[in-house]
Amino acid sequence: NFWWSKEYADAVYNLLPDNSAKQLVVWNPGCGKGCETYCLACVLAKRYPNSKIRVYAQDIGLLTVSNASLMTVPNDVGNGWLKPYLSAKASGELTFNQEIKDSILFEYHDCKNTNALPMVDIVFARDVLSLLDNGSQTYVINDFLDKMKGNGIVVVGENETMPSSFGFGEKTVGTLTAYNKE
Repeated sequence: NFWWSKEYADAVYNLLPDNSAKQLVVWNPGCGKGCETYCLACVLAKRYPNSKIRVYAQDIGLLTVSNASLMTVPNDVGNGWLKPYLSAKASGELTFNQEIKDSILFEYHDCKNTNALPMVDIVFARDVLSLLDNGSQTYVINDFLDKMKGNGIVVVGENETMPSSFGFGEKTVGTLTAYNKE
């Protein structure tokens, strides 16, 4: 879990497809403590200012996902690109503003099990597939395909790829690659 640099946030922003939908649904399996999920939600809010964003952030770590909604932001991070999305608590600690908090639903869930998610525009699953055995990878990738809208994308980790047998197209920006249905 880490906070995104401005450069990385800009790369994600540039990787995201044009989408004028009134509501965007994003699936973020393997969200951990939530740092990446919050960064993603901020980039989505910037990229799609006229859309209602809903991020389904899931992890198998019950304690980490339970505490994610209580996250505070270190001052050195809060003075960077995240600043417009933060507010200060009475204690002076920085936290995400209500719009960002309301856009994320943190859930305890193992992506190897059936997901009752709506159809999604974006699957953001960095460094999840490499932690799964081959059978689970196939199941999860099929789940990505089943849940993706026709214009949806999947983003996986820098050292992960989607198997060519699934027929995904690719778009690369820097070290990031988005996979779409062909």
